[in-house]
Amino acid sequence: MLDKIFDATANNLKAAQMDIDLNKYLLNSVKYSLLATVFFWFIYALFFKEIIIGFAFAIGFFAAAICFFLYLPVLKKKKLSAEIEKDLPLALMAISAELNTNIGFEKALKNICKEDYGLVSREFQKVWVEVSAKGASLQEAFISLGERYDSSILKRALSQLANVYEQGTGRMCGESVKRVAMEQLARQQAEAKEFSGKLVVFSLMFIAVSAIIPAMFQAFMIVGSMFMEIGFSAIEVLLISAIVFPLIDISILFYIKNKTPLFMRD
Repeated sequence: MLDKIFDATANNLKAAQMDIDLNKYLLNSVKYSLLATVFFWFIYALFFKEIIIGFAFAIGFFAAAICFFLYLPVLKKKKLSAEIEKDLPLALMAISAELNTNIGFEKALKNICKEDYGLVSREFQKVWVEVSAKGASLQEAFISLGERYDSSILKRALSQLANVYEQGTGRMCGESVKRVAMEQLARQQAEAKEFSGKLVVFSLMFIAVSAIIPAMFQAFMIVGSMFMEIGFSAIEVLLISAIVFPLIDISILFYIKNKTPLFMRD
């Protein structure tokens, strides 16, 4: 079981382009998790004065921290894939247009490197350097690029570009590249439409958590304390109002941002 987890983590580190040895990453994960756990235990014992119960919560916190560090390369891997997929359709459309006007493949590829297509331009620049300076074939450079990202969409696009390059440029030779770009644009449009529907629910949830629930809580504390015994001390009410509710708001905003497709953030 552990061997599978370690192997998966090593693969995820490579796909996330995190230049660190697996053993060193695991050691750092344990070290930072322990430090965070000790801090959590100290804060819990300081405010609630329950050392034993705090230790039990600290064990759970440590396990959660380890799981977070193990999942962190997966998150970065997915972010890198989404980032290169964001501008890939526009870059493919530009290549297709130039190929259809009988511009050479190498010239079209070099033009993409000069344009501002984000990570796509930077990665295609690496491809150009591998071909022009290091003597690699274009197919080898494309394979190397595909291995750097865990993206089936990128691999398919590179495979299509390699096929076009092997067949040579000619009349309307960029149409196959254009089809790949149009499919990706259609997928992005569908994701944008789906997210727009979810955004309404996210907005209502944020309004409830950031305004309605805190107001009801404070009203209950003020009015309820006049004629009944409240199970919260003054410091606990202050901490909930000044720390807990803002942290919940920040968490929801972070969740919404994480759910927003990358191509819709700019």
